[in-house]
Amino acid sequence: MDEKRRWYDSNKDMVAIIDILKNQPPELIDNLAENIMGFSNIIRENLNELESEEPISIGKERMLGYYKSFRRRRWYDKNWTILSMVNVLSTLPQDDFEKIVEGVKEILKELNLI
Repeated sequence: MDEKRRWYDSNKDMVAIIDILKNQPPELIDNLAENIMGFSNIIRENLNELESEEPISIGKERMLGYYKSFRRRRWYDKNWTILSMVNVLSTLPQDDFEKIVEGVKEILKELNLI
């Protein structure tokens, strides 16, 4: 079985987004990250408003990835904006994460980066 190294490796679109961002100007990365963090905060606020008795789990792979981000081994761990964006996405429920990734993919298509 193929062992995944990062929590998002199972989402090919997220892997492609991270790879594309590697060579983009800081202004584009900052703008994209600001929008992703804004949407993520809205999602988190909505989750907090729901009175669910069950705690939301981000999963052990995501938690381990968040912890490993502090070791600064990946190229984007040295880019605070991308690191913050990935860490924020890691805290979202899978369904919301996938929706945001789809939106980012559409933005990158409009910019002719995909």
